[in-house]
Amino acid sequence: MEQNRAEVERIRQERTKVEKKIKQNEETASSLKNKLNDPNISVEEKERIKKQIIVLEEENKKLRLDVEQKKNQEKQKEKEKPTPPPAPVPTNLAPKFPKLSAYDKALIAGILILIIYFIFFRDNKERR
Repeated sequence: MEQNRAEVERIRQERTKVEKKIKQNEETASSLKNKLNDPNISVEEKERIKKQIIVLEEENKKLRLDVEQKKNQEKQKEKEKPTPPPAPVPTNLAPKFPKLSAYDKALIAGILILIIYFIFFRDNKERR
């Protein structure tokens, strides 16, 4: 679930970067068009500016297609079911009994030894 959110957020950030690039290209193209209308610019300079404008417009077309693809990816990720968390792997007796420390295990072992002693060995001494 978190993976899907992170993926959607990553796609949104990439899309906003591309949109900023488009906006920057449009501003550059508009400033170049303003320079193109200036009567004091030479013919060679006007040709160079026209070429730059064409390049910027082509780049914007590609970037707009990229934005559309990112929007589609974003919609797909939002529609996808979130990935379920991995199921816990059951161990032999871990879910049934609590985990015991070494001290607890030693205490239980001592109690069991005393019980066995009193049940089996103490009675044998009295019978003799």
